[in-house]
Amino acid sequence: MNFSNVPKELVNLNVFLRCASDHSATNPIITYYCLLHAFQKGLSVTQKPPHVKAFLTSLMDKLEELKKNNSNCEEIKNETVGIPYVEQYALKLYSAAYQKDMNSDFGPATVKLFLSAATLLDVVSGAEEVGDDIEKARKYAKWKAVYISKCLKSGEVPISGPIPNTEAADSPNISGLTNTNNLLNNEPNPQPPQVPSSCAPEQPPSAEPAPANDVSPSQWFNVEKDIRYAMSASNYQDKETTVKHLMKALRSLGVDI
Repeated sequence: MNFSNVPKELVNLNVFLRCASDHSATNPIITYYCLLHAFQKGLSVTQKPPHVKAFLTSLMDKLEELKKNNSNCEEIKNETVGIPYVEQYALKLYSAAYQKDMNSDFGPATVKLFLSAATLLDVVSGAEEVGDDIEKARKYAKWKAVYISKCLKSGEVPISGPIPNTEAADSPNISGLTNTNNLLNNEPNPQPPQVPSSCAPEQPPSAEPAPANDVSPSQWFNVEKDIRYAMSASNYQDKETTVKHLMKALRSLGVDI
């Protein structure tokens, strides 16, 4: 999913479009709501020259395509189901980022987790009124993403955990807001909610095993799809999912594992 032609009038949509693109191969629910939020924000722009209208029309077309391709996905069809899913997903990303930060793991994956969590909580807060803890988590994640990123660029060592007199001064209590009890204390590397089976990206049926040097087009399709899944998982340092899809890609190529 490529958004290289975003009009300058809509540059504030980039963070949502990037999040949609990051999830396009693995999670149509997150992709859909990021695009929907971007589209709605774009509509609020006062001046809409032809190129802006054309871009917003292309976003609307992508939304319709996602709905058509996921017609059985209740989370996409029904916002009252979909937004809570996005919230749970965002809180799991936030929890994973928080744990990495508390463990002084200040790598790019931590920045990406905080930024993705903040972006998705922006999506949630744009769709419904949120409580104080969700709002605190959104501000905390956004501030931490910028702070750690600046430290990495300047060569400073970031401070882990809450930092007084900043948007990250207090750690919000989100343990009661997630489907996993005591999430921050008991889950060292929380994973986002699974994509419901009715919403999972479809893969074509695998062809019969081909000779070692003869890989069919459908097998190459599966290889490319699994490599994208692996790359997406590696962005969040999810070793188990990364390895699983790399193994599937190798098996599609006829490699005996």
